[in-house]
Amino acid sequence: MAKKWRREYDPFTNLFYQHNMHTGADRVYTHNCKFLHDTGDPSSPVIRIDARVPSISDMFGVNETLRPLEHFKRILRDTLIDMRFDPGQIDEVLTARHVSFFEPLYAKWNETRDANWLYSMPEYVFETIHCLLHHTAKLGNARNGTPDQFSEAHNMIAALELLYSEYDRFSVLELGPGIGYLSLLVAHRFPNASVYVEELNPQSLQLLTTLRDLSDAGNLYVNCPFPTSFDVLMAFEVLEHIPSLHYSSVGEPMPWLDPYLCLLKHNAYFLYDSMWGAEWQLNHRVMGHFLRYKFDDFIYEKDPFSARTPFYKACEEALLLRGMHRVRSFDVQPCDVTGVTNITPTLRGGVKVYVKK
Repeated sequence: MAKKWRREYDPFTNLFYQHNMHTGADRVYTHNCKFLHDTGDPSSPVIRIDARVPSISDMFGVNETLRPLEHFKRILRDTLIDMRFDPGQIDEVLTARHVSFFEPLYAKWNETRDANWLYSMPEYVFETIHCLLHHTAKLGNARNGTPDQFSEAHNMIAALELLYSEYDRFSVLELGPGIGYLSLLVAHRFPNASVYVEELNPQSLQLLTTLRDLSDAGNLYVNCPFPTSFDVLMAFEVLEHIPSLHYSSVGEPMPWLDPYLCLLKHNAYFLYDSMWGAEWQLNHRVMGHFLRYKFDDFIYEKDPFSARTPFYKACEEALLLRGMHRVRSFDVQPCDVTGVTNITPTLRGGVKVYVKK
């Protein structure tokens, strides 16, 4: 078979990219940023557009010389102390990559798959914080507390910047936001947006409200009455945690998600990401994930001889049945790009974007 891709270099932007010798398209993977190229002229330079992701310094008014990430952790620690959690456990969650007191919780979850026990446990807020620091935002890699460029937080803002400008008025609902860090990013990056969150865990809610008040995010509404419709629905690391109401030890997110999808306007967007394969990727050292998931009429489980799970594709098929179509790079036009025409924006980096048709 003839070679399809050729690695090339663009001296105008100092970027390497893959050139498709069959179609003439250029594809750039460098640094997981947004890249545009002129679809009418394959020889045109690739244009890089960096996402403007708010940092902890931006959101909490902390001077970068004062180590903003440590300031953020101190807010979490003081609030958790007020909630009467064990100081030693708090410090371990905020500093350690691997948390020792999670081990018996992993074991109990693997044995019981009891969602009622897990989500009613006050200490579950520790798992939420740990996931944010080391996965969702990967905050440990930035001095000023900016999400890592390969994180869900960064890619979420990058995707929204392709759909909306800084000055647009639009409404957002985030489901299961945990302590609300992603919603804070959206509220600060898009000050004219109205951002609503729905979180059931009381400990996460207390932290979320504290962070909202300290960051002066007046356009972030916590567990308030909803508008009748939304422009954007978000659910990050949530769908894989929803248990089935009828099958033991099975996840079933769609009956829970359906009423929220109905709140989306026509041509509105659904953004989500889930670690469907975390049980195997992390050697079963996770909480709240299932080995089997039900989508509509079928229960899916991982093929033991395959490295991949079927859950992502099953979820995408279920969303399509509900009129939610995956947004590809050629479906959207970028905002805040001047002097550029005939361009193709890329939507890559883990965050899935769907539009309601």
